[in-house]
Amino acid sequence: INLGLCIGCGGDRGESTTQCCIQCATKKNTRSKELWLSYKIIVINTYGDGSCALCAEDNIKCLSIDHINGGGTKHRKELGMNGGGKFYSWLVKNKFPSGYRVLCMNCQFKTMY
Repeated sequence: INLGLCIGCGGDRGESTTQCCIQCATKKNTRSKELWLSYKIIVINTYGDGSCALCAEDNIKCLSIDHINGGGTKHRKELGMNGGGKFYSWLVKNKFPSGYRVLCMNCQFKTMY
């Protein structure tokens, strides 16, 4: 194995500190963001109508999933994830279990205090 070659295209990695060259790493990051956003949209629309359950905010960038009975941090740690895309994909793979709702980040913070 030549550690100086990109695992994506086989070209020279150059100054990249990852296993991919800059071009392949950029493509991979773009695909990851697109996949994360697609999971988020599916989850937000499944658990709600695309808006915050408390204030009706509908900007997808502001919306997140809330554990209705609290305990979200503990639950995500048990699953070995910190949230975001991995949690959205977990919800999809587990067929959208109950106990969640859509909140904007402002309402999410308000429920914690």
